Amino acid sequence: MADIHLEKRDRSPLPVIIAAVVLLGLIIWWFVYGRGDGATTVGAADTNVVSTMSAGEADTGLPTAVEVFLRWSDERRTPGPMNPDHWHTGTGIRNLAAALEGLAARARDVDIEKEVATVRRLADTLWANTASNRHADITRNAFMTLGGLMGAVQQKLAPGLTHDVAEVQRTAEAIRPDDPLLDQRDRVQHFFERSATVVRQMSRSDVR
Repeated sequence: MADIHLEKRDRSPLPVIIAAVVLLGLIIWWFVYGRGDGATTVGAADTNVVSTMSAGEADTGLPTAVEVFLRWSDERRTPGPMNPDHWHTGTGIRNLAAALEGLAARARDVDIEKEVATVRRLADTLWANTASNRHADITRNAFMTLGGLMGAVQQKLAPGLTHDVAEVQRTAEAIRPDDPLLDQRDRVQHFFERSATVVRQMSRSDVR
């Protein structure tokens, strides 16, 4: 009887490769489309701040930058001691500038783009040189410029808030340029609180 020789065939790796590719595709699809976290993330365009709002809060009719500034202000009503890098002040300046720019976009014939760019540069100067002795002077200039921009926007959106804007401008003038900014925390905080009150009221006003 003749011997029967059985040869072992090598299995092709192609099915395994195809299965791995399909599995990888499913995993990528799940990460891109399959996960729902119930939140919408939006960026504050010119403040480098990211605000996460739930679906119920997103449809407020307010420019995103206004929402960001108001939230920032509400969360920092009672800040701790100011840091030498003046991060709190610089961030507040940029957030308020972006909020006013957002409100100006709702008004007619209000162009504050150049002034906003100037204010942002002042905020960047605060962050850039912690050893400077001009922090109070820089902050005062930024606050007074913001007060002027607020007045221009207010005249279009909420003429009845003239007195409130004047109060914001007085708090800006109250910053003493020759005194250390670290010793003027209350004045800085007062400016942001007054500004938030006016921004909130203007955001509720109809365009005139």
